[in-house]
Amino acid sequence: LAYAKTFRLPGLAELHWKEDVFVTPNPDLNPEKSRSVSSEIFFRYQLFGNWRLSIGYRDIRYKDLIYWRRSQGIKYKPVNVSSSDYFGTTVSISYKSPADIIDIDFSRVKSAALNKEKGQPYYGKYITFQPPYTNRLTIAINYRGFYAKSSMIDSGHRYFLEENTKRLNAYTLVDFRVGFDVTCKKITTNLEFKIENVTDTRYELLEYQPMPPRVYNLGLTLKI
Repeated sequence: LAYAKTFRLPGLAELHWKEDVFVTPNPDLNPEKSRSVSSEIFFRYQLFGNWRLSIGYRDIRYKDLIYWRRSQGIKYKPVNVSSSDYFGTTVSISYKSPADIIDIDFSRVKSAALNKEKGQPYYGKYITFQPPYTNRLTIAINYRGFYAKSSMIDSGHRYFLEENTKRLNAYTLVDFRVGFDVTCKKITTNLEFKIENVTDTRYELLEYQPMPPRVYNLGLTLKI
């Protein structure tokens, strides 16, 4: 169990934001305050390796949350949200085989972050870009210098208008890498081949900023 209280002053970028050259800086932002309660229960056991299972819950209540709100077109400006609530649960499973040859990690985060401003149209709406769920899976193999690793992120839809009238679609990203390490006369050679976004999904973090599709990378590293 854990309890925390935080206090964050606005940063320079937030204080000196200007909508245009004729607008004065942004000196009226209040400090961001929050209090949170988190808990986790976990279980470990051995069965052909080491297993760990856990369930966690987190509750954060914000006051004067500093939030970048869409202002003009694709521009954003920092504002204070009078209050905001975040609720999240996490389920995770991890496995390590003997000698760490196989390593598997899985987690699922299900969450909701809500505006609690006093007036419409924002009251009770989801915080922009906060997906309702995120799944992560990593599988790694490491044996005698050879290694292979695959990672997956499965993210739910996200809104980019605070009225929650328009949203970005859910997406699934898969990355893969394979390589090997060889040491000869105190020189370690690493050769690695990596593919990012195997699924070739064109996803967006912001309205006009699509992330790149599939990327290939081949690297050779020498360590003396």
